[in-house]
Amino acid sequence: MLSVLQLTRHSFTEVSVQANPALKTVSTTEDYDITIQSSKETLDPQGFWNLAVTVVLGGSKNESPARYTARLTVHGQFTLHPDVPEDKRSRIVRANGGALLLSAAREMLIAVTARSAHGPLELAVFDPRVFFEEGSGQQQPTPS
Repeated sequence: MLSVLQLTRHSFTEVSVQANPALKTVSTTEDYDITIQSSKETLDPQGFWNLAVTVVLGGSKNESPARYTARLTVHGQFTLHPDVPEDKRSRIVRANGGALLLSAAREMLIAVTARSAHGPLELAVFDPRVFFEEGSGQQQPTPS
Protein backbone atom coordinates (compact mmCIF):
# COMPACT_ATOMS: atom_id res chain seq x y z
CA MET A 1 0.00 0.00 0.00
CA LEU A 2 1.43 3.36 -1.03
CA SER A 3 1.41 6.48 1.11
CA VAL A 4 -1.10 9.20 0.21
CA LEU A 5 1.88 11.52 -0.36
CA GLN A 6 4.42 10.60 -3.02
CA LEU A 7 7.74 12.35 -3.59
CA THR A 8 8.07 12.60 -7.38
CA ARG A 9 11.44 14.36 -7.42
CA HIS A 10 13.82 16.31 -5.23
CA SER A 11 16.97 18.30 -5.87
CA PHE A 12 19.48 20.35 -3.93
CA THR A 13 20.01 23.98 -4.84
CA GLU A 14 22.49 24.63 -2.06
CA VAL A 15 25.05 22.39 -0.36
CA SER A 16 27.76 24.12 1.62
CA VAL A 17 29.78 22.38 4.34
CA GLN A 18 32.90 23.81 5.96
CA ALA A 19 35.17 21.85 8.28
CA ASN A 20 36.62 23.82 11.19
CA PRO A 21 40.31 24.23 10.23
CA ALA A 22 41.33 25.26 13.75
CA LEU A 23 39.96 22.10 15.38
CA LYS A 24 42.73 19.92 16.84
CA THR A 25 40.67 17.24 18.62
CA VAL A 26 37.26 15.96 17.65
CA SER A 27 34.51 16.10 20.25
CA THR A 28 31.32 14.08 20.00
CA THR A 29 29.50 16.29 22.50
CA GLU A 30 28.93 19.27 20.25
CA ASP A 31 25.77 21.28 20.77
CA TYR A 32 25.13 22.85 17.38
CA ASP A 33 22.93 25.80 16.62
CA ILE A 34 20.53 24.27 14.07
CA THR A 35 17.81 26.11 12.17
CA ILE A 36 15.28 24.45 9.88
CA GLN A 37 13.27 26.62 7.52
CA SER A 38 10.50 25.44 5.24
CA SER A 39 8.89 27.37 2.44
CA LYS A 40 5.16 27.75 2.09
CA GLU A 41 3.83 24.69 0.31
CA THR A 42 2.37 25.56 -3.09
CA LEU A 43 0.27 23.75 -5.68
CA ASP A 44 1.47 24.37 -9.23
CA PRO A 45 -0.74 24.34 -12.37
CA GLN A 46 0.32 20.77 -13.22
CA GLY A 47 -1.06 19.52 -9.89
CA PHE A 48 2.27 19.05 -8.11
CA TRP A 49 2.84 20.28 -4.58
CA ASN A 50 6.17 22.02 -4.05
CA LEU A 51 8.11 22.54 -0.82
CA ALA A 52 11.65 23.56 0.07
CA VAL A 53 13.56 22.87 3.28
CA THR A 54 16.74 24.66 4.34
CA VAL A 55 18.96 23.35 7.13
CA VAL A 56 21.50 25.74 8.65
CA LEU A 57 24.08 24.20 10.95
CA GLY A 58 25.82 26.97 12.86
CA GLY A 59 28.74 26.92 15.23
CA SER A 60 28.85 25.29 18.61
CA LYS A 61 26.82 26.80 21.44
CA ASN A 62 29.23 25.64 24.14
CA GLU A 63 32.97 25.71 24.79
CA SER A 64 33.55 22.64 22.62
CA PRO A 65 34.31 23.92 19.09
CA ALA A 66 32.01 22.72 16.30
CA ARG A 67 33.44 20.38 13.68
CA TYR A 68 31.40 21.84 10.83
CA THR A 69 29.15 24.65 9.70
CA ALA A 70 26.72 23.94 6.87
CA ARG A 71 23.78 25.15 4.82
CA LEU A 72 21.68 22.82 2.65
CA THR A 73 18.52 23.60 0.67
CA VAL A 74 16.46 20.82 -0.91
CA HIS A 75 13.35 21.28 -3.05
CA GLY A 76 10.72 18.59 -3.45
CA GLN A 77 7.80 17.96 -5.75
CA PHE A 78 4.94 15.82 -4.45
CA THR A 79 1.64 14.31 -5.50
CA LEU A 80 -1.27 13.62 -3.20
CA HIS A 81 -3.86 10.90 -3.58
CA PRO A 82 -7.12 12.46 -4.87
CA ASP A 83 -9.10 11.02 -1.94
CA VAL A 84 -7.23 13.21 0.59
CA PRO A 85 -9.70 15.79 1.92
CA GLU A 86 -9.01 19.31 0.72
CA ASP A 87 -8.65 20.69 4.26
CA LYS A 88 -5.88 18.18 5.11
CA ARG A 89 -3.72 18.46 1.99
CA SER A 90 -1.57 21.40 3.00
CA ARG A 91 -0.77 19.91 6.42
CA ILE A 92 0.18 16.54 4.92
CA VAL A 93 2.51 18.16 2.40
CA ARG A 94 4.10 20.37 5.04
CA ALA A 95 4.62 17.67 7.71
CA ASN A 96 5.28 14.55 5.67
CA GLY A 97 6.93 16.34 2.76
CA GLY A 98 9.11 18.34 5.14
CA ALA A 99 10.17 15.16 6.92
CA LEU A 100 11.06 13.49 3.60
CA LEU A 101 13.14 16.47 2.49
CA LEU A 102 14.85 16.72 5.87
CA SER A 103 15.81 13.05 5.52
CA ALA A 104 17.35 13.82 2.12
CA ALA A 105 19.31 16.71 3.68
CA ARG A 106 20.45 14.40 6.50
CA GLU A 107 21.72 11.86 3.96
CA MET A 108 23.52 14.54 1.95
CA LEU A 109 25.22 15.92 5.07
CA ILE A 110 26.47 12.53 6.23
CA ALA A 111 27.68 11.69 2.70
CA VAL A 112 29.63 14.94 2.38
CA THR A 113 31.15 14.76 5.85
CA ALA A 114 31.94 11.03 5.72
CA ARG A 115 35.25 11.77 4.02
CA SER A 116 35.76 15.21 5.50
CA ALA A 117 38.41 16.29 7.96
CA HIS A 118 36.49 15.59 11.17
CA GLY A 119 34.45 12.53 10.22
CA PRO A 120 30.76 12.00 9.51
CA LEU A 121 28.10 14.22 11.01
CA GLU A 122 24.52 13.00 11.23
CA LEU A 123 21.59 15.28 12.03
CA ALA A 124 19.22 14.24 14.77
CA VAL A 125 15.58 13.41 14.05
CA PHE A 126 13.30 16.42 14.44
CA ASP A 127 9.77 16.87 15.70
CA PRO A 128 7.61 17.36 12.56
CA ARG A 129 5.83 20.28 14.24
CA VAL A 130 8.89 22.31 13.23
CA PHE A 131 7.32 22.53 9.76
CA PHE A 132 4.15 24.21 11.04
CA GLU A 133 5.80 27.34 12.37
CA GLU A 134 5.14 30.08 9.85
CA GLY A 135 8.03 30.42 7.43
CA SER A 136 10.58 28.66 9.57
CA GLY A 137 11.08 26.43 12.53
CA GLN A 138 13.92 26.13 14.92
CA GLN A 139 15.12 23.12 16.86
CA GLN A 140 18.43 22.61 18.54
CA PRO A 141 19.19 18.95 19.20
CA THR A 142 22.69 17.58 19.46
CA PRO A 143 23.82 15.81 16.29
CA SER A 144 25.67 12.53 16.69
